[in-house]
Amino acid sequence: MPVAPADSGPQPGGEPGEAGHAAPPDPDHEHITTDQTDARVFGGFSGAVEHRRGDPDGARLERQRGIHSHSPDCIGRPALKRSTDTRLSLRGRANTPARVLRRYAGFVDPALPYKLACLCDLRDEKGRVLLLRRKRSPNLGLCSPIGGKLDMHTGESPAQCARREIMEEAGIDIPLDRLHLGGLISETAFEGKGHWLLFYYRVLGTVKVEAKEIPEGTLEWHEPDAIDGLELPDTDREIIWPMIRRHEPPRPGARPGFFAIHIDCSEGGVRWTVHQELPPTPSVARTPL
Repeated sequence: MPVAPADSGPQPGGEPGEAGHAAPPDPDHEHITTDQTDARVFGGFSGAVEHRRGDPDGARLERQRGIHSHSPDCIGRPALKRSTDTRLSLRGRANTPARVLRRYAGFVDPALPYKLACLCDLRDEKGRVLLLRRKRSPNLGLCSPIGGKLDMHTGESPAQCARREIMEEAGIDIPLDRLHLGGLISETAFEGKGHWLLFYYRVLGTVKVEAKEIPEGTLEWHEPDAIDGLELPDTDREIIWPMIRRHEPPRPGARPGFFAIHIDCSEGGVRWTVHQELPPTPSVARTPL
């Protein structure tokens, strides 16, 4: 991960460098965290929301950061209240991406590989979800959607990867226009072995696939409300499946919503941040170009 050089002098706007004295607090100055910056880059509707596992009372801690809107968001939830959490700020000053990178550089092994992969969510006419009980790492012995890594040496696109993996593992050919990009999931230091960028695709409409053994594991059909009772990766159970359910289409024929999240496993725990959410749309009909 590239690291910006340390500050050595005044910063834009008159802010002193890290070698100098911290600027006096300005009650009108908003402390912007890295999560809010990321939310703005991704076009988040009401800022980023960070969640952390393992606080003392066992409850999930949620921090709403740098949020200005007080109106309901795009999917009908109450707007989050403004917050000025400065947990990551240095000497009481507003964070910048460069400072955050310097602060986190010590937690992430720069030698970890970065991998791109797709997850494919297939449903049958009964509404069941097709899952693979894996025989291989990662997630050995656990249930997850079918999918796999992109063939980057051929320049394969994420959608082409999803189509290929569905053909290889489920034995059916899905046209690209039936592959709805429903989520982007980035993971830092997953299992301490690498970073991942996952493209979650929902297949529009239903499919017919037999439960069977394949080289990667066992294909199984499961009711959506039974998924939490299966052996799942922790991040799937606590983060990814709840986000998928949150963006389910309200009725058959509607298109699911979209979410972009980041999961950080680099400090011995799991922190996750919502970068963007879009609501389901009423129809899968394509708009003419």
